[in-house]
Amino acid sequence: MKNAVEIHSLNKTFDGMDYVLKNLNLNIPEGHITTIIGFSGTGKSVLLKHILGLVQPSSGRICVLGKDLAAMSPEELIDFRCHLGVLFQHAALFDDMTVLENVCFPIIEHRRNWETDAIIETAARKLKDSGMEEKHFHKLPSELSGGQRKRVGLARALALDPEILLYDEPTTGLDPILTEMVDDLIRTTHDKHPGSTSIVVTHDLHAAFNVGNFIVMLDKGGVLLQGNRDTFFKSDIPLVQSFLEKGFKKE
Repeated sequence: MKNAVEIHSLNKTFDGMDYVLKNLNLNIPEGHITTIIGFSGTGKSVLLKHILGLVQPSSGRICVLGKDLAAMSPEELIDFRCHLGVLFQHAALFDDMTVLENVCFPIIEHRRNWETDAIIETAARKLKDSGMEEKHFHKLPSELSGGQRKRVGLARALALDPEILLYDEPTTGLDPILTEMVDDLIRTTHDKHPGSTSIVVTHDLHAAFNVGNFIVMLDKGGVLLQGNRDTFFKSDIPLVQSFLEKGFKKE
């Protein structure tokens, strides 16, 4: 199986003493939905930032789509990130831009030779693919519901047809109905883009096990366990059992 991301002996400290990530080794398979779970403070978000090249390792090596991030210049990294799309925790839309303008923004920035009509047409298509009705295209983010903002954020993440789509805590703060909507959106988006890779960082076990076909659990800055659902439910690791018990206690 080909890997979209390969991480070797990754260590990260911000103060030279405490390690947020410690000797982390992980291969994320291409073409699948991988969910990364773990208690708060285990390094999930920091790992995501490393994959995006926003944070540099203290030591170790990260290859994304076969490219060693450490070997890239800042300019090369900016260009390379066009292969990656990110749906941020709270969508992170530009407040003073309309829905359509938000999705046009990355296309304008990175497809400078495109005609205006092509940019608008592409942005509109991404919005429709993400479930947004055309009547909302000229609204500001403040005029949208939480679920609609997620859809716009996803459309913007898809604007440049990325090979890897990353979700940072996509269901945090959402009610159960919206959470289910976002889970369905992740699955359907992945199914619409055969061969693409999705990486979902979440504390929500229901989401992790509903959408992920490869699951990674972090603890103390390293990988505690990885595999499919059965791997986790059959595990006799006390911390895994405790995490599952707390996450599924309502069922």
